[in-house]
Amino acid sequence: MVLALADNSRERQLAQAAGVPLIFEAFADRAYLADGQLAPRRLSGAVHHDSQRILQQALAIAQGEPFADIDGQPLQLRADSLCVHGDNADALAVLRRLRASLDAL
Repeated sequence: MVLALADNSRERQLAQAAGVPLIFEAFADRAYLADGQLAPRRLSGAVHHDSQRILQQALAIAQGEPFADIDGQPLQLRADSLCVHGDNADALAVLRRLRASLDAL
């Protein structure tokens, strides 16, 4: 089994050719470019610090709904796994709220 960035077509092709199951991961606390790639950390706004924004993006991804890319345009990703980085001061609180929100769906 391989974990890859959400909607990464190159990894999808390689995994399918090798017969390896693939799990797509998306990041709740990172901004994305219009093409679905993570915004480089050197860009302003590449890392989300607002817990409400992190929660909203995580829920949108989990439900297959669009969320705003780094330029504010709608982006939709297919993901099997969500990551919230532990170095965010509010990570644990966000995860608790996210779990409760997902359980309520």
